[in-house]
Amino acid sequence: MAVIDVLLPLLAIVVANILIIAIYASRYKRVPPNRALVVYGARYAPAGTREVEFKVYTGGGRWIRPIIEAYEFLSLEPFLVERDVQAVIADVLGTFTPVYHVKVRATARVPDDLDLLEVAARNLLHQPTEELQRIVGETLEGHIRGIVASYPWGMPDAEVARQAQDRAAADLRRIGIEFVGEVFVEQVDPMRTPTSGAPPRIVEDLAALKRRVLRIEEKMGLGD
Repeated sequence: MAVIDVLLPLLAIVVANILIIAIYASRYKRVPPNRALVVYGARYAPAGTREVEFKVYTGGGRWIRPIIEAYEFLSLEPFLVERDVQAVIADVLGTFTPVYHVKVRATARVPDDLDLLEVAARNLLHQPTEELQRIVGETLEGHIRGIVASYPWGMPDAEVARQAQDRAAADLRRIGIEFVGEVFVEQVDPMRTPTSGAPPRIVEDLAALKRRVLRIEEKMGLGD
């Protein structure tokens, strides 16, 4: 038997083994710090649990089955949210005080708690950081408008921030986001001229209307 007849099968076996190892290595994914690995594409039913559409891993690594499974990393890095809430009205049922704007700043992230991670994987997978910032910002804005509108002007910034954070946190947990640290709020005094830019037209109109009402009350002897 020729030497080549012996070497060719051995070479084929070696090449096949190298290909198998390369394919395995290319499909083995390690989970980096501040990331979660979401594997989907099959039905998963760990012992004693219900069947789910995906699995989430926060450490180590996992081999992704070719063709059957796909994967994506979910960032757990904190992200900053800054929003300037314009044309806010305080005490809508009383003094109807226009507030030039309310500045809000917060830090949020997808939490590493496994239950909340599964919620985030269901709701936020494939979403960029900019979309998460938008969601958090709009959630905070809605609650800040409601809080400021419910009380006379003068509630401390810290109290507005506390109430907004408590209410927004409950909403955000339902989609898999949590705050990191405290939310900060700064209300611009409606009696002070803004330091930059002109206030929205609606605020100017409301302020002018309030001044006219006060003058009428003074002429009628209704003022304090």
